[in-house]
Amino acid sequence: MMSQSGNHNPHPANQDILKKLARGAMLKNPLDPSPWFQDAYVLRTNPYLQDRLFSLLDQATHVQQGALYGCPVLMAPNGVIFAYAVGVTEIRLRLPANVSAMALEFGGSSLLEEAGDTWITLPVRHPDMPSTHWKKRLVSWAFQAKQYALSLSSCA
Repeated sequence: MMSQSGNHNPHPANQDILKKLARGAMLKNPLDPSPWFQDAYVLRTNPYLQDRLFSLLDQATHVQQGALYGCPVLMAPNGVIFAYAVGVTEIRLRLPANVSAMALEFGGSSLLEEAGDTWITLPVRHPDMPSTHWKKRLVSWAFQAKQYALSLSSCA
């Protein structure tokens, strides 16, 4: 499992999103026995949402699941973060422009100004769609986010 600590060299495409995640992070109190922690940080999402995020690509090979600054994340084999969860209802995906447009049509919202890339916030449940249909859309978009992340060179 990845963590924000350690001496790793983050992918250049992650600079903006790592800054954004770090801004909201809260270090845990070492005396607090609460299970609501991810590494050294307070968990910033409901464990159910973390499980939901990780299940989007549970069949995919070479997807790294972990936590950065208290947020559960998915990372492509090239080190690019392409999905994370925050709060109790939101999954955020890094999507190419053509896919982002479709996600926005289905009620997503853009994080472009906050994260410096094409990040889309999507609800874990869609109010007007059966949950199985919405999960299929989320899985499809998560796969496309992974493919987009793989297309980003190490010189991003």
